[in-house]
Amino acid sequence: MNGPFQNQSSELTSYDYSDIAEGTGVVNYYGIVGKISGATTYSLIPFQRYSDDAVITPGTSTFNIDLSAYNMPKTLKGTAYISCCMGSGNPGGGYFSVQFQKISGGTATNISSVIYSPTIGTSSAENNFFMAIPLTQTSFKAGDNLRVVLIGATSGTTELGMDPIRVDGGSWTWDTAAFIVSVPYRLDNL
Repeated sequence: MNGPFQNQSSELTSYDYSDIAEGTGVVNYYGIVGKISGATTYSLIPFQRYSDDAVITPGTSTFNIDLSAYNMPKTLKGTAYISCCMGSGNPGGGYFSVQFQKISGGTATNISSVIYSPTIGTSSAENNFFMAIPLTQTSFKAGDNLRVVLIGATSGTTELGMDPIRVDGGSWTWDTAAFIVSVPYRLDNL
């Protein structure tokens, strides 16, 4: 042997075949409500934890649901998906809209169109939604973050699930109270 023995790398990176074929990898994030010192925050996290509130009541409010700042540059490319559940008592009903934004240096830039959920009636116990949101290919630098802006157009007792663990939510016993956002990232240097 002409040299020192080389150990194999202890790191093994694996990708789903369809991700490699598309050149993107999808990461699921979960919407969660946090309460610290009286302030309520809405965040996206990459794992399932208990939320301070299992549901939110959209009404006509705007919710900025933020992913923490990226530590490394990333590029979003493709279509994002949102899977969630909304329920309504009587009176109630309505819909919500979502839009994705890039936040850089405190400035928000829209990276998708506004997409509307289906409308639910006044006494729909629960409705599961799956929404496809085409994104503009966008590069994020370290320190930038992704935001999902959710705008309510609901009335009465309408609630939207926001609990990654999917415990009972609000006025109903639903087991699908998670707000899941699937984000496509471009895979570089395969």
